[in-house]
Amino acid sequence: MNHWAKPVSILSLVMTILPPVLLLLKIVDENTMKAAMLLATVGWFAASPYWLRES
Repeated sequence: MNHWAKPVSILSLVMTILPPVLLLLKIVDENTMKAAMLLATVGWFAASPYWLRES
């Protein structure tokens, strides 16, 4: 039923790690990193309850 929740939550976790690495490599600026991490955090908190409820 909630097959979308697991990929979205895993992608969101990856997107909380990737932006700081890209900032360290000077590929993105700080504002872009903050925006990406905010979206990833919202995605994680929106999707993870559905994924964890299945377990």
